[in-house]
Amino acid sequence: MKRYTIRFAYDGAGDLEPQTRKFEGVSPGHAQKKCRREYPGCKILETLCDARLNPGCGTFGMISYPTVSTADVEPIKVPKTEQAAFGFLNECVSYRPQPTQ
Repeated sequence: MKRYTIRFAYDGAGDLEPQTRKFEGVSPGHAQKKCRREYPGCKILETLCDARLNPGCGTFGMISYPTVSTADVEPIKVPKTEQAAFGFLNECVSYRPQPTQ
């Protein structure tokens, strides 16, 4: 798990200063989901993560991630399943004869 720094605002009018909190998650979307669960109604402004930019040199920096969409998507309707009975089923079934002793 990585630790993500998320900046978010509560109101759309801009009266309050944006807040910054750290959340752990396996992905930026997972951390943003935790933020929305803890602070319902917030608007995520920025998601950052500390990262090693050049593995050989040890250069560190911040990676910025886009905000995950929260638009509701209506699921595809699954057709109703039906069981069909065929009249010739008994003709297709075979039985193993019982061994005689």
